[in-house]
Amino acid sequence: MSTSTEAQPILSKLKNLAAAEKAGKEQADARALQLERALADAREAQRVRATRHLAAEAAVTAAEDYFTQLAATAGTTAEDTPSDARATESATEWDRNADASARPVNDLILDVLELGQVTPLASIYEGVQRVRPGTSGGAIRGQLTNLNRRGVVEIVSRGVYRLLVIPEGYQAPT
Repeated sequence: MSTSTEAQPILSKLKNLAAAEKAGKEQADARALQLERALADAREAQRVRATRHLAAEAAVTAAEDYFTQLAATAGTTAEDTPSDARATESATEWDRNADASARPVNDLILDVLELGQVTPLASIYEGVQRVRPGTSGGAIRGQLTNLNRRGVVEIVSRGVYRLLVIPEGYQAPT
């Protein structure tokens, strides 16, 4: 392209202006990307805090229920209950726990979950380990992963699960 020598300074200024605008656009794009990453980090922190809040509230509710139940049974002493009744209650409780602890971990997890309800992992641990105290957290998480892969439970967020369907063959405890 042939240009006159008089047009050269104008074209040079226009090229410099275009280069400056390109550099400004690249700076704005980089800043926007930086802000998007910061927003994503803030949303992740918000999600984690919400999950922890749910777990903390579930722990408070469980503790309140426990202490309420404890206070309700505190009024009854062993002397108030005939020894035959205590023996029968102990045997029945032992049989119930023996039967429950023989159940697969999957079923113990499903016993804790309610269809469609959000349940924190801490509550699942507590429910399973109440029936089978030696069950490790890893075993429970492993079975939750299997249930998730089969589409039985959904991971709502970190450490929070929802029962989607009751699997075929599951028998609730009696």
